[in-house]
Amino acid sequence: MDVQVDPSTLREPQGRPEQGRGATSSGHVAALRVKRELEGGWFQWVAMPLPAVLTIQSGINQLRYATLKGIMAAKKKEIRKATPPATAAAARQKIVRLYVPEKGKKTQMIAGSPAEAAKELVKRLREDARVI
Repeated sequence: MDVQVDPSTLREPQGRPEQGRGATSSGHVAALRVKRELEGGWFQWVAMPLPAVLTIQSGINQLRYATLKGIMAAKKKEIRKATPPATAAAARQKIVRLYVPEKGKKTQMIAGSPAEAAKELVKRLREDARVI
């Protein structure tokens, strides 16, 4: 399920500044610099106090493809095997039980009118599940 939330709905209750369509950002201690993409290929840098609400478009992450040189170097590289340290903490751990979980209860359909079904549901929640 895809959900889209307007940034103003996030920032208004909190009283936070908001910047939409951000392309890149750089953080400082008390402020944030956001590079905002404008129409026609222009960009604008905006300074914002923290905390703030940012919406980021897909252009912030540039894909990096492996080069042929990097692939060949990775093939030749030795794969090291790491062994866990033999510490006292590791010796205290042991498997107590290994099992397949049991199947839970199946779905139960409640027939009848909505009023009767509601009464039956409340009864089952009280007596069987004990959640009410």
